[in-house]
Amino acid sequence: MKRLLIAALAVAVSLAGGVALAADSAFLQLLRPKMGQVKAKAAYSGMFWSEVDVQGSSTSFAMNKQELSAMTPLMQDDGQELALWLDADVRNVDSDLFLPEVNRTFPDELWDLNLALSYRRKLGQNWIGGVRGSFGSASDKPFNSADELTYNAMGFARRELDKQNALLFFLFYSSTMDFLPGVPYPGVAWQYTAADRSLDLTIGLPMLMATYRPVDPLKLSVAYYPLRNVFGEAAWSFTKQWSTFGRFTWTYQDYLLADRPRDENRLFYYEKRAVIGVGFKPLPGANIELSGGRAFDRLMFQGQNHGDEDQNRIELDDGWLVHLVGSMRF
Repeated sequence: MKRLLIAALAVAVSLAGGVALAADSAFLQLLRPKMGQVKAKAAYSGMFWSEVDVQGSSTSFAMNKQELSAMTPLMQDDGQELALWLDADVRNVDSDLFLPEVNRTFPDELWDLNLALSYRRKLGQNWIGGVRGSFGSASDKPFNSADELTYNAMGFARRELDKQNALLFFLFYSSTMDFLPGVPYPGVAWQYTAADRSLDLTIGLPMLMATYRPVDPLKLSVAYYPLRNVFGEAAWSFTKQWSTFGRFTWTYQDYLLADRPRDENRLFYYEKRAVIGVGFKPLPGANIELSGGRAFDRLMFQGQNHGDEDQNRIELDDGWLVHLVGSMRF
């Protein structure tokens, strides 16, 4: 059976085109089979990039990102859950880089502010259904007007087949996807949990998430979400408090600049990161991570979607980064 599980994971990874997305806590919470066990959480993330040159230019570019997030259940029992999510992050930029579309230098600050509600409910003996909706603003001038607002929504249903298998059905909508923004699209997936908890696998369209524990201290995680959200991690726990990890992330962020001449255009930032780090759990429910490594394949452009990547294209040199994360569950 173990060989079969390893083969299934290998097939899943190959189908996703490689190792795959950082497991989004909000998304994973919606997929949980049990109800009424949501715990409040608060987290801080600080990421600091070294100063690098802008390719083909005499300009340099330095940046750091500060993020605060919180989640709390508003109502929960063994039949339903309602939770509130808050997230705020800001990128502080130091650069004289010129943006031709808006005819000015790069903004000193880029904000991404979001508020979300999620609701899950048992629909029958083997069914759970839910929705999650969020709105916010990702801009150098957040909430400057309706043109700087962002919207995301997801509806889902989970059909439990047995204690180890389930089918998942989704409907996604996002105004900020890097492909087909503002167009709803469906999804379906198979969820599997090994009896000994050595493998958790969710595979389908349009996502892959897998966690494999070949031996007790080692955990391997991969995730993918279209089109350019990829995550892979190998973590080793020395004790119940201390761990180390290696992590790869391919991700992007987009912003609606307040003075852009075309409302449909966004400022995109793509980046790949490879880091190693340590984790420490000083208290039950508390976690601290410190990691460092390289940021590479760093690309910015202004356009409607990734197909416009050669429009006002800006490439940054590879650089070093340090990432500090602290979180607490209550």
